[in-house]
Amino acid sequence: MRCKMKKSLFFGCMCLQFCLTIMLASQSCTAQMQDIPMDEVFDVKWVHSHEDSSEDINAYRPESYNFPPSRGRRGFKMLKDKSFINYEIAPTDGIIERKGRWKKENDNTFTILFGKKENHRNYTMEFVSLSKNLLKIKITHN
Repeated sequence: MRCKMKKSLFFGCMCLQFCLTIMLASQSCTAQMQDIPMDEVFDVKWVHSHEDSSEDINAYRPESYNFPPSRGRRGFKMLKDKSFINYEIAPTDGIIERKGRWKKENDNTFTILFGKKENHRNYTMEFVSLSKNLLKIKITHN
């Protein structure tokens, strides 16, 4: 009898822990999909912060942030007039600017479009969070 009670208690605790984990994960996902105040994103040169990035989320900080030394950093700037500037690392470690346009898909998702002469792939940016000068984005190549 005592053994059955221990097993029952063990599995009950495991179920409770699993349910709590699922609840916390769903709240975390909801928190990440917050409304991004786009007025704080526009007209700022955002520079990639690989130190703060993860496998599927790219982190960016304003150009004025005190970054650690790096051979080069890519970035972007979205302007309110729907123009877009993509900053890439050049073969000589300088910066190449590629100009494009952005199109709003929903509150937090934008498609970035480049003209044919730019010879650059379009992509989608999903803004995940913005806090304390740290912008997190999920990028999907089209």
